[in-house]
Amino acid sequence: MLVKFFNRGTGGSAGVMNYMLGRKRDRAGATLLRGNVKQTADLIDSLTFRKKYTSGCLSFEETEIKPELKASIMDGFEHAIFAGLDRDQYDVTWIEHTDKNGRIELNFVIPNVELLTGRRLQPYYDPADRTRINAWQNLVNAHFNFADPHDPARRKALTNASDLPKPKQEAAQAITNGLTALIAQGIVKDRQNVIQALTEAGFNVTRETRLSISVTLPGEAKPLRLSGRIYERDFKTSGAVSAELTAAYEAYSRDRTQRADAAREIYKETYRAKQNYNRQRYERPRQSDTASIKQSAIENSDSIHNRANQRLSNSNPDLVRSKEIRSFLNDRANITTTISCCITAAIEATRQAITERFRRSAELVKPSNRTDRYKKIRLTEQQPKRSQQATVKVDVSSEATQPQRPMFRM
Repeated sequence: MLVKFFNRGTGGSAGVMNYMLGRKRDRAGATLLRGNVKQTADLIDSLTFRKKYTSGCLSFEETEIKPELKASIMDGFEHAIFAGLDRDQYDVTWIEHTDKNGRIELNFVIPNVELLTGRRLQPYYDPADRTRINAWQNLVNAHFNFADPHDPARRKALTNASDLPKPKQEAAQAITNGLTALIAQGIVKDRQNVIQALTEAGFNVTRETRLSISVTLPGEAKPLRLSGRIYERDFKTSGAVSAELTAAYEAYSRDRTQRADAAREIYKETYRAKQNYNRQRYERPRQSDTASIKQSAIENSDSIHNRANQRLSNSNPDLVRSKEIRSFLNDRANITTTISCCITAAIEATRQAITERFRRSAELVKPSNRTDRYKKIRLTEQQPKRSQQATVKVDVSSEATQPQRPMFRM
């Protein structure tokens, strides 16, 4: 069994679903095993992320697998790819293909969204997840005795040029592995056979030296230099080479248990790391929090909730094409309603605070008015005194001609 991830996911759901089931949903050898095709398609089409879905397949060399074993393998893959997430946090549809020359493929399509938070979900990121998925693949192959793609006896004759991985180091290793398998089968015996095999596989041989062969890859202008024993000018197969390859096959088969134990330890470690990451990024709301949110929304914000529902009913019908999505958006509206209630309460509290402040300011202004009245009263009372003083002054001035009385000093 081999896990493959397709280099797709930036478009809508039509392309991937047409490939999986046919344009008229009548593809020969295609069977829906699990999931809801319409729901998965609706979720993909409703997303605004650059990469909207992840797709791939579990490819088996075996021609017959029992249904209960298929279900167990699909459960195991979901457990590995969605580490730490519960079943209601993701969506996946499984479709079986049996039209690949007798091979069985279990294809999967995953919308890249976590359903409870609505946040972007990337199930598989090659640099971070390859080790974990490869370990799971090795465990399944060892446990169920499936054909192992890493077994030297089961390698392809030679990887086609169009199917090579992009990194040149990996591409060179894939070419070498294929040629090694051809040598073991007795097809390649010398350097001339090596060049012929490369040409038949779609490679353009650009240069030959004493110790290497250079070929160009599709879409690459710079040649790839292949060096090693089988690329040397004087390379010829011998009994020693055949014995070396046979020993490698036997050693690989003999170490099957050890490889399974090592894969199990790697899987446990990498799964734990991915589980912690997903649980922190997509934390589930607690049941008590969910209940309080719903109760608060019902008691305090009926009008706001009604407006939210009205906006939802007036939204783009392409985004609300299934009951499941409408239910999902309604749940999101409940949470949004609670936030609106908090904002409304804050605005009301602010309005009351401003009103209270103006009231107190008005009370503080009143004493100043009284002070003005007091000033007027004091001025009114002081006016007669000032007139009396004026009269006294007049009297004093009128007596100025009289003899002055002596002043007594203490």
